[in-house]
Amino acid sequence: MHILIQEDLTTKKEGDLSERIHEMVESVTASHQLELRESSETNIQNTRKLEEERLALSETNSNITAELDSVRAHKQAEIEQLRQALNDVQDMVVFRNEQDKSHADELVRLQSLTAKENEENKILKKVVEDLQKQLEESRMHILIQEDLTTKKEGDIPESSLDEDETRSVWRYGFKGPLRFALQVGVSALVTVTGGIIVASVDAFNSDCNGSESSYYPSLHTQSSSAPCGRSSELQSLFLSTKILTMRCSTADCAETARKTKLLMPNY
Repeated sequence: MHILIQEDLTTKKEGDLSERIHEMVESVTASHQLELRESSETNIQNTRKLEEERLALSETNSNITAELDSVRAHKQAEIEQLRQALNDVQDMVVFRNEQDKSHADELVRLQSLTAKENEENKILKKVVEDLQKQLEESRMHILIQEDLTTKKEGDIPESSLDEDETRSVWRYGFKGPLRFALQVGVSALVTVTGGIIVASVDAFNSDCNGSESSYYPSLHTQSSSAPCGRSSELQSLFLSTKILTMRCSTADCAETARKTKLLMPNY
């Protein structure tokens, strides 16, 4: 009996224990299922939020990429402009260097021509000075000879003169032949001086302009810059020659003045 009672109690305890365990399992299972549902909802919300953030980041990334592309294109255009400007500056530097070299060569050539002109001017001045000296000596000599002739000979018979000499006597009086000799000598000296000056002007103009030039164009052409063209010193030499001739521009040297006017029509 006692054993049966013990068995019944054991069976009853086991049933209660089993029922209690079952209840605990169901409670734990329900709790886990609730947690799983909550976790699933949280995951869904997090996933949705992450997707939204991903879309927002993607749009931001697209905007940033577009802005970077725009900035890159703008900077590339600026770089191309700077490169083109650099090429232009380099070309300009090359061009300026070539111009400077050309100007330097031209300056050297003009300096050489100026030195040559100065040497020629010195020679021409010496020629004019010599001619002036010879003219004065000739005038003094002729005056002395005229005085001596006047004292010794008196009037010259008309029959002893040819046609040209007769015209000279009628034109210049008793002293005409001697003065005419002076006139011819001065005319020859002026002609020689004019020829030397003309040759110098032509040679200088030919060297300066790179082509042949004639006397009359060089007279009529007024140069606007030195050293090309007729220089002021050459002009002064022409003027000196004119003054040298015009010193005897009275009736006894009219022919000399006429020849000088033909030689230098601009003066």
